[in-house]
Amino acid sequence: MRASTRFQRDHRGSIAVIFCLCLVPIIIAVGIALDYSRASSARTAMQAAADSAALASVHHAAAMTAGELKAFARKQFDASFNNIGVALTDFNAQTEGTSVVVTAGGQLGTSLMAVVPGFSMLPIKANSRAAWRSASIDIALVLDITRSMEGSRMDEMKAAVLAMLDALEAASTSGNVRVSLVTFNSQVKIDPSLYRNAPWLRFEGVTQAAWNGCLNERDVPYNYNSAPHNGSVPTKYYAEPCQVGIFPDDPTGSYDNDNWMEPILILSDDFDLLRSRVSSLIPSNNTNITIGAAWGLATLTPDHPINSTISFDTSSQKIMVLLSDGHNTESRFVDPFTTAGKATADKYTSDLCQKIRSNGIQLHTIRFIEGSEALMSACASDPSMYYNVTNVSNIDSAFMSIVRNIMHLRLTH
Repeated sequence: MRASTRFQRDHRGSIAVIFCLCLVPIIIAVGIALDYSRASSARTAMQAAADSAALASVHHAAAMTAGELKAFARKQFDASFNNIGVALTDFNAQTEGTSVVVTAGGQLGTSLMAVVPGFSMLPIKANSRAAWRSASIDIALVLDITRSMEGSRMDEMKAAVLAMLDALEAASTSGNVRVSLVTFNSQVKIDPSLYRNAPWLRFEGVTQAAWNGCLNERDVPYNYNSAPHNGSVPTKYYAEPCQVGIFPDDPTGSYDNDNWMEPILILSDDFDLLRSRVSSLIPSNNTNITIGAAWGLATLTPDHPINSTISFDTSSQKIMVLLSDGHNTESRFVDPFTTAGKATADKYTSDLCQKIRSNGIQLHTIRFIEGSEALMSACASDPSMYYNVTNVSNIDSAFMSIVRNIMHLRLTH
């Protein structure tokens, strides 16, 4: 057989040749995917920074020159946007009627895509519009501080809530934005020095003098129907010893509502105090979403006795933000670890959410990593007001989306 014929019929090594021919486009395809993923992350970060800049600038715009507005917005943008690898090429902030419009653009250097002519850089753009609303706004932040919030969950939630408070303060004027803070686990806490002698309390398992401010659920149905107390024992608020002890399933872990839990903060425009309270939150104990939501509602109810020292604007919009990272695991009345008990505990929460919505309160709910999607989504006033956060690093996006909703921030991309 001639050599040329043998060469034509010899297929040895053909796979290696084919692999080598395919390797280059495979590498390029992987590189394109990675570069587009980086670009998507950069666009998200730039959009969030533009949103923050617009929201922070909108209220101050009327008192600023065009140059001052642009400089102020740019400072806010730079504080939020730290995406390494993006070279900012243009930035502008200007007023349009009662709105502030922020636009930003930049170039992201590519890696493997750079081998393709014309793709050494990818354009990144963001546009945001914030329209100021002058009506008064009262917001109840109802936050789960149970044991499961330990670690990164608590850290990320604190950072997100602090950013929300900063944005609300920047957009407020003359006290027209007020915020209450209700933290809950299996109990809530009020300041005993202010309410020890309140006629609407009943003391169970603790003397009035020894009580340190912790409360459990009211009797059924007052735990979820929010009916005012009328002097009868069942309608009064259940003052009990603060829960302190060792977790049964973790002898090295303790909980202490006596010393660790912050009292409820009624509606306030003192944002420094609000930030201080949020920064000092400590997770512990089990979860009772109903009691947290009930006291969030209380802080938004003008005739509730806890609000005797503050006034209400009848035209103000009332908003509640309810966050939990777990299921109901504590109740005075049922065992939530049984099927029937869980259904009953969730029904209490669901009925209370209905009461909150029927009172004209805009209810936003955040399921943070864990918990009942069905319960938390059904509680929200609208499907767009339910946030299912499955990654701790995304909790800030949920809170800023709520801010945009509250302030009527309209986005264009």
